[in-house]
Order: sequence, then C-alpha cells, then structure tokens
Amino acid sequence: TVTLGEQVKTFSSHMFANAAFTELVVPGSLTLIENDAFYNCKKLQSITFNPSPTNEVLTMGYDTYDDDENLFQDNDALTTLVLDREVKQTLTGIDYDVEGLFGGMPKLTNVTLGEQVKTLTPHMFAGSGITSIDLNKVKTISNSALARNAMTSLTIPGYVNTIGNNVFQGCTQLATLTFEPSSDETPLTMGFYDVADDDGPFYDSPLTTLNLNRE
Repeated sequence: TVTLGEQVKTFSSHMFANAAFTELVVPGSLTLIENDAFYNCKKLQSITFNPSPTNEVLTMGYDTYDDDENLFQDNDALTTLVLDREVKQTLTGIDYDVEGLFGGMPKLTNVTLGEQVKTLTPHMFAGSGITSIDLNKVKTISNSALARNAMTSLTIPGYVNTIGNNVFQGCTQLATLTFEPSSDETPLTMGFYDVADDDGPFYDSPLTTLNLNRE
C-alpha cells in the first residue's frame, strides 16, 4: 500500500517500478508523472486521479521501453479508472492505441470522468474494454479517442463542441447514439472516417437509433 499527501508534486521516472500495489490514489497536487513511473506494475487494478484544487492540468509521460507506449501498458490487470482532472501527454505524434493515455487496454472496463476533464486526447481510450462512458463535461473529443471499443450506446453531451476524425472507427457494436442540445445552441463540428476513402464518422457502427438534438 502507499498513501500520498498533498505536498507530493511529481512522480519521478521509475518511482513505482515493479511495485506490487493493487490500487493507487493520485493526489490533486500532482503536476507531473515522468516516463516509466509505473513500469511493470503487474498487479495494479485500480487508479484514481483526484481533482486539482487549482484546475491545473496533469502532464503524463510514457513507457520508453521498446516502442513508445502509454504509462500503463505493462499493467494488464488495470480494470478501473477514476479520472477527475484534465491530463495531457509529453508523447507527441499519437498514432496507435497503445500510445493513447489509456488506450490499448482491453481489460479497462470501468471509466469515470470527473468535471475537470474537458478533453479526450488522441487514442485516449481507443482499444479499451469500455462498454459505456459518461462524458460529463467533456468539450473536445480528439482523433480516435473512442475507437475500437465495445460501446453499444453513447450520449454526446451538449458541452461537446468538437469531435475529431476516426473517433468511432471500429466501434462495431454502437447501435444507439444521442446528441444532447447545447445550452447556447453552438453547432457541433464533427470529423470523418479517413482510413480508406473518406466516409462518415459512423461508417463502422451498426446504428439503429439516432436522437439528434442540436445543429
């Protein structure tokens, strides 16, 4: 077990490498997680990111071993994520699921987003095991952020104003889609499916039900 106080600001490189803890609570005071901080934490099942008291963004590194991957690719036991703050990556050129912040993790099935989360970064949950997700106060859904998961339905809240390309690529079970109205009637800008020929964003989805409540 490990208990972290609010004076902790940084998880340095390899800080918890090979640790045997099963769950971790990251204090809201943290501003930086360096590369390989959770290397080979094979037993980590649950991680909670507490909200920042100042709404500061948390910067996260990546796994530098072999190909660049997200911090949790070694942690194949991770099933539960509570993310209550905005996060960004130091890794650039995110092109694959395993490079997304929590992408390429098929056992990650339980994801809760808090009110400080305004952006889903590229490939953030792509290839994960989520079957549903509450987007809460998210405003931007970046390229491929929700691709290749098992969602059967999804509600896009009125806070969302931008959806990037390939966000729903490979969502082959997504049958029901609801767009909630925007409070200020701002139109929603949506990308497309650009893997082969340019197609609509739901090219892979077997949609049967659509509730469209906004421009």
